[in-house]
Amino acid sequence: MVLLRDQDRSLWDLDQIAAGRAELDRAVAIAEAGKVEAALALVERLKLDRYHYLHATRAELLRRLDRVEDARAAYQHALELVHSDAERRFLARRLAQLQG
Repeated sequence: MVLLRDQDRSLWDLDQIAAGRAELDRAVAIAEAGKVEAALALVERLKLDRYHYLHATRAELLRRLDRVEDARAAYQHALELVHSDAERRFLARRLAQLQG
């Protein structure tokens, strides 16, 4: 793993990053419109495995669908990738809510 501050950003594919964020934003909008299963299907097609927002979004969608075990695993994966303490606390609270 290479910390964000140590990465050579000239090697980043900015078009791919923007496309991934746009598709993830689209999935959130679809879920908010009440089509959670369609949003989850879209999220699961994205190739953003190292992007903690993907896993956090996936976890939330799974939670909404009452797929608790899958949601727990997705929150855990997001926690493994997140760098922000505030986001880590948020994700940990969401995970704890699913623990019972």
